Amino acid sequence: MNKAKGLKKKKENNDENFKEFELSLKKIELSLEEMVDSYKRKREGELSFIRDTIFSNSHRQNSKKIMESIKKINSLVEKIKLKPQKGRGKDFARVENLLNEICSILLEK
Repeated sequence: MNKAKGLKKKKENNDENFKEFELSLKKIELSLEEMVDSYKRKREGELSFIRDTIFSNSHRQNSKKIMESIKKINSLVEKIKLKPQKGRGKDFARVENLLNEICSILLEK
């Protein structure tokens, strides 16, 4: 009988371990979702800033400067090599660096 009790207790511990493991995976999954959403919102904000800066009336007054900026930006965008379908971390870094470079170009005086 003691052996049966021991097996039952072991099974209960295993069940608890599996449940705890499943909760751990769920926690990681939710954190990843939150991280990706946050990253996406930040990059979308940067893109909005870039778009607004290019198309704002204050910049249209200096169309030569804007056209130079647009040419630089287009050149940078053409050079970037991304494989979005792979979801590579280095592609995220490349996009982030590109947006930083574009913002720097637009903030030049």
